[in-house]
Amino acid sequence: MVSIRINIIVLAFACFLGGCSEIDHGEDIWNHQAGRQSFENVENNIGACMSFFDLALRLNAYRNLPEEERGEWQDIYFPDYRLEQNESGHWLGIKDADTVFTVRGDQL
Repeated sequence: MVSIRINIIVLAFACFLGGCSEIDHGEDIWNHQAGRQSFENVENNIGACMSFFDLALRLNAYRNLPEEERGEWQDIYFPDYRLEQNESGHWLGIKDADTVFTVRGDQL
């Protein structure tokens, strides 16, 4: 008799909890678009930060190379830029005759 009561109680809880497991409201396109837009904004921000740090790490590795090896590695590390060091010792990243970035001093 006790096992029948326990089975009924377990069955009642299973039905009660199982009925709330999924509620289908159909295709809610507005929630999907807002979530996708938030994801793309975060992804773009992370990409912008990572590209900055990637550029800094590549420039640091390039600066630590011996002078005779820099010419061959410039095409690998900076395919879109031309690097120059001006008379003040600043590194300039030049793309299409425009200075894209400048590094002043010894620290990045």
